[in-house]
Amino acid sequence: MKNNKHIAMWSCPRSRSTAMARAFEQLDECMVFDEPLFGAYLVKRGLDQPCEEREVGQYLETNHEKVIQKITGSLPEGVSFSFQKHQSKHALPEFGRNWLKSLNNFFLIRNPKEIILSYHKLYKKKLTMDHIGIEYHYNLFR
Repeated sequence: MKNNKHIAMWSCPRSRSTAMARAFEQLDECMVFDEPLFGAYLVKRGLDQPCEEREVGQYLETNHEKVIQKITGSLPEGVSFSFQKHQSKHALPEFGRNWLKSLNNFFLIRNPKEIILSYHKLYKKKLTMDHIGIEYHYNLFR
């Protein structure tokens, strides 16, 4: 069996994590997963997000067990490792935590003031701590 390496980056929204993911996309032997738990998160928490309802289920996997199996499992031939861009708030406690041990995890941290200003500038709606996800980020780190 092939030894798979999975690198998981955990962040809050608006933490410049997309730039990191795009850099890893340029590597030939790397498979990038961009917020793979988002669909499952939306099903559990609702659609108070900047996406359209038709995207859920059509474009996003909504079964967290299938997602976890995919991001911790075997990689296709020719792929040496995966890079996973995650928002910490998408890893809901009901999804379990044991699977995290099969990943090489690191946490991207941006000044919360900058996160909040960036999020508000983009979405222009009333923000809650749940939108920003700083508490989820901290709890996942612990």
